[in-house]
Amino acid sequence: MSKNPPIHIHFLLCERMLATSSTLPMEMLLAAESAVRSMLPKDQQRPLDIKTIGLGKSPIATRTGILWQPELTIADKPASDLIYIPGLWRNPRPVVQQHNETLECAIHSLR
Repeated sequence: MSKNPPIHIHFLLCERMLATSSTLPMEMLLAAESAVRSMLPKDQQRPLDIKTIGLGKSPIATRTGILWQPELTIADKPASDLIYIPGLWRNPRPVVQQHNETLECAIHSLR
């Protein structure tokens, strides 16, 4: 295990999000992390800390109806190296307007 600090990646969850717009990038990041383990010495590696974040702790319904439980909330104010905003079906404006507070908090939580 690396002694270097982890890279904190937070995936924002919101209503009507496309689940694959988050699950696929998560899997790709984990595959890249695995590749790095075989290519770099341990002292040059940084583990990934991937978490989901929501406005609250209530499960979020994706576009397909799958409920996804956030691990963290905006109120937790986690420090992030990268915040991933999911893809939304069709016109994203109504969802973005509903989550204005979330987006502002996300911007301020970047290191």
